Amino acid sequence: MTDDLEELRARVAAARDQLANDVDYAQKVELRLNDLARIVDGSLARQSA
Repeated sequence: MTDDLEELRARVAAARDQLANDVDYAQKVELRLNDLARIVDGSLARQSA
């Protein structure tokens, strides 16, 4: 029973770590997409001018 509980705790901790990593990755991707959108908007504005 104790082994099962320890295994469950380890799995929960691993899932939390993975979720935190996924959130960090998503935030980095979002920042890069926002940068890309600004670059494209700036290029289009210069072409229109």
